[in-house]
Amino acid sequence: MVPAGRRTQAQRSATTRQAIIDSARRLFAEEGFAEAGLDRIVAAAGVTRGALYHHFDTKVDVFAAVVEQVDRELFDAVVRAGRAADDPVAWIRRAARAYVEARARSTDGRIVADLPAVLGPDEYRRISAARCLPLAQLAGAAAAAGGVELPGDPNVLAAMLLAALEEAVTLLGGEHPPSKRAVLRTVDALLDRVLGVTPVG
Repeated sequence: MVPAGRRTQAQRSATTRQAIIDSARRLFAEEGFAEAGLDRIVAAAGVTRGALYHHFDTKVDVFAAVVEQVDRELFDAVVRAGRAADDPVAWIRRAARAYVEARARSTDGRIVADLPAVLGPDEYRRISAARCLPLAQLAGAAAAAGGVELPGDPNVLAAMLLAALEEAVTLLGGEHPPSKRAVLRTVDALLDRVLGVTPVG
């Protein structure tokens, strides 16, 4: 551990950048992108506007950095869940459940909802593809290791399954949501059909 007084410029810069992202994430989640002004973001982070502009050109760039962090945390949660499985079908099931549960309990729903409008449809599709690719690679590796053949193109399959999981999250956040148990059992049933396995009760 480096004493606070002896931190390098790079460490101080990284700390400032993270403080901006953390404060922006909270405000974007609570109020939405349009309402969260830069003055409030820098005040919450305890930095100056100059410090913010040292790291980010615009508020949109701050938002993009927040989205990157949200996606990274979600990916890590999915991977951790998959590691507890002892076969490829269980890996994919656990990963899918972890995705739904992490998204459903997250306070970042407003950030995800704002993403297409703030970053534009092309960037939204790029981010979605970037989110799908590593998950597709992991699922494909798990399936190959266990002798399970995934149907179709793995990248397309990942994109389609993620769309279904996002719909499950939307249902759980609706005005009259089904039970989480019912949603997760349906996710399992969908994956069983896709993977061509026999349900286990």
